[in-house]
Amino acid sequence: MPSHKYAINAVMLGDTSSLPWTNLGLWQVGIDYPQACQNLAITLANALVLNSNDYVLDLGCGWGASLNLWQQKYNVSHIDAVELQAECFQHLSRHKALKQINKYQGSFLNLKSLDLNSNYDAIMCIDALYHHALPHFLASIEPFTHGRTRLGFHYLVFTSRWASLSFLQKKKYRYLLGLADVKLDYIYSCHQLECVLKQFSWQHTDIQILTEPVLGGFSSYITAREKEFNHIHGLDGIKIKLTAKLCHLLFKEGILDYVQVVSYKSTESS
Repeated sequence: MPSHKYAINAVMLGDTSSLPWTNLGLWQVGIDYPQACQNLAITLANALVLNSNDYVLDLGCGWGASLNLWQQKYNVSHIDAVELQAECFQHLSRHKALKQINKYQGSFLNLKSLDLNSNYDAIMCIDALYHHALPHFLASIEPFTHGRTRLGFHYLVFTSRWASLSFLQKKKYRYLLGLADVKLDYIYSCHQLECVLKQFSWQHTDIQILTEPVLGGFSSYITAREKEFNHIHGLDGIKIKLTAKLCHLLFKEGILDYVQVVSYKSTESS
C-alpha cells in the first residue's frame, strides 16, 4: 500500500535520483520526466522573480527536488520547507545536500502549529494546493507574510464551458475529481480566484493557463511510458494511470484549466 494518500512512486514516473520530483510536469517535446517537473518549478520561480536574497517558504516540498533547485539555480540560502508525509520528511532530514534548510513536518494548512522562523519574501506551493480549500491555505500563511511577500502556486479553475454542463455531468466530474482528492467546492473561476486572494490582501494577481503542457503533457507521457515499458504496476501504478486518465479527460473536455498563480501582498497590510 502507498505510505500516504499523497504518496507518489517517483521511480515509476521516471525519476531515480536521490532527490526526485513528483509533480505533473510542464512538458515540451523531447524532454524526460525530471526535466518536465523542473520546468514547472522554474516557471513558477521565474514568475516570482526568485533571487538569492529571498527568505523562501516551500510548502509541500515532497522529496526535496525543489529545495535543491532553489539552492543550486537561484543561490537561495534562506529556505524553510514544510512537508506532511513522514517518509518524505525523514528523507529530507537525512540528505546532506539539504542540511542548510530548516525542515518541518506538518500540514501547510496549520502552519501556526510549527515553529517557523520568520516572515517570508517568497512562498511557494508546487502542484499541491488544488487538493485543499484556498481560503484555508491563505489564512494559514497569513501570519508569515509581510507587505512585499510574493506568493506562487498551482491550482485548477473552471473554464466558461463548466456552466453549460448538465447536473448529471457536473455530478460525474464531482465523483471523478473526488477520486483524486479534489473537491469541486474548492474550485473557482479565474475571477472568483482573484476575489478570494483580494479578501486576504493579495493583489496584482497573474494567472497563467498551463492546461495543455501540464495535463495534456503528463497524460501523453504516461501513455507512452506504459506502452514502452512495463514499469507502471501495482497499487502505485494504478494511482499513476488513473491520474493520467483524469488529466487526459480534463484536457480533452476543456472544463477545467490548470493554472499558475502569482500574487503580491498588498502594502496596506504590512
